[in-house]
Amino acid sequence: MTRLLVIHGNDRGKQFELDDDITSIGREPHNAIQLNDPEVSRVHALIKNTDAGFVIGDKNSSNGTFVNKRRVKKHLLTARDLIRLGQTTLVFDSSPIVSMVDIKSMVSIATGEQDFTASINVVFELVDEEAR
Repeated sequence: MTRLLVIHGNDRGKQFELDDDITSIGREPHNAIQLNDPEVSRVHALIKNTDAGFVIGDKNSSNGTFVNKRRVKKHLLTARDLIRLGQTTLVFDSSPIVSMVDIKSMVSIATGEQDFTASINVVFELVDEEAR
């Protein structure tokens, strides 16, 4: 399963599956992934499922699209890439199971937090939901 996990921002704890050929991300409700972040543009970015893999492309957003702290116009995503749109950070996950060690390191990189309790609780809730 390929998905995005929100690890920082107003939508922290949400996950979005990337099932379609093209997935729009933005603040407006018509986007496949709607983010509750005033710094995210109405239509901020698109993720396309290509023969090479999933590619994220910025849609001329006001605040830019960042992958692993670098501003990008277009980028081929790989497992554990951190995507920042506005004040929201998402993790690109293409594996069926993400370990707690991986989640801790991703949260640390994205937020600079050293106390992972709240973030880990969100992850446990996600894992419990998938196990049902």
